[in-house]
Amino acid sequence: GEPTSVHAYKGYRLPVSSLSQHFISQSFNGRFSHTQQPNVHSVDIALPIGTDIAAARAGTVVFVRDDYAFGGAKKYFLDKANAVYVAHDDGTYAVYAHLLMGSAVVKAGQKVGAGDVLAQSGTSGYSTGPHLHFVIRKNTGFDVQSVPFDFADERGLFTPQRKQKICPCR
Repeated sequence: GEPTSVHAYKGYRLPVSSLSQHFISQSFNGRFSHTQQPNVHSVDIALPIGTDIAAARAGTVVFVRDDYAFGGAKKYFLDKANAVYVAHDDGTYAVYAHLLMGSAVVKAGQKVGAGDVLAQSGTSGYSTGPHLHFVIRKNTGFDVQSVPFDFADERGLFTPQRKQKICPCR
């Protein structure tokens, strides 16, 4: 996206396709791994391995990595996470990371709608357990940064908070 683009989208859909309740294990400015850009405004949602991950907003898939089986909390794993990136029409893109190897059902160039399944949760890359790492990023010229966002569910708009219970029940 263009560095001059403005992120003004409100109400991202919860990025899981599950009728179960889950919780946010780390949110904005989290102490474990959300202390620096481009992850300051990231959310980790604790999930059982194999939970369907869904697009939080319509867009175009621009990147898929689906070939790594392992994870851990050592720096070696920092660049190993399986992930899907979805670009949005305002110049931002969503990152869905730590996916289960071999579970991606989308390809680069594919259009997706909000709620479309992308892959399944896992624990690949820099991870201490199964979860989804979700972040909205934008180009800042020579770098990228995360931007704050709100989720929307049957309760309305809300800013994700650590230990918050969420349910994509509809």
